[in-house]
Parts: sequence; structure tokens; C-alpha cells
Amino acid sequence: MYKRQAPTFVIVGDQFLQDINNDSIADTIFLLRSDDTRTNTSRYYISAAMSLRNGFTGLNVLSLGKNLVGGMFTYNNGEIVFGFATAHASSTVSQKYFVLEDLLLKEVIRQ
Repeated sequence: MYKRQAPTFVIVGDQFLQDINNDSIADTIFLLRSDDTRTNTSRYYISAAMSLRNGFTGLNVLSLGKNLVGGMFTYNNGEIVFGFATAHASSTVSQKYFVLEDLLLKEVIRQ
């Protein structure tokens, strides 16, 4: 019987510094990876550490998908934008959008 283990997360790439809660202190947005050795896949996630006057607080973790190739964060009009390609379609760049709302990162779905 296979016993499922808790995932291990690794911060990958450079952290992205941006004031996402408008307190004039830079917050840290980062990309996380979790590897599944049984299926030989990697899943990627976004999270952030919000700077406070006396330290940091961690925010929630949201899934970005499997097997990403590259990726870059930008910040535009209150939205965190993550541009990326996948291993299956490396010539196609996709974007996901996130906002900070009530101390939670939330994905903004674009049609």
C-alpha cells in the first residue's frame, strides 16, 4: 500500500519584490515547485511573504499548473501577472493574474 507523503516545496527562481498591500514596504512574491517522483511531474505554485512593520506574514499558496518552462512576474495596476510557457507548448506564452484581497492571494480569471 502506498502511503501519500506531504508535498515538499522548493522556492525556484528569483523572488519578485513589490508592495502588494500599499503600505510602502516591499513584499516578496515567489514561485514554488513540488516534484512528484511517482509521475515524474512538477507542479508550480505562487505565494508571497507580506512585509509588516515587525516582520513578515506568509500568504496562501495557489496552483499555477504542471511542468512550467520559465516564468516571470510583473505587477500592473494592482495585479500580479505571471507569464509562463509549459513543457507541452513551450512556444505559447500564457499569463495568470492575481490580486491581494482580504490578506489572500486570489486568481483573477480573464475570458
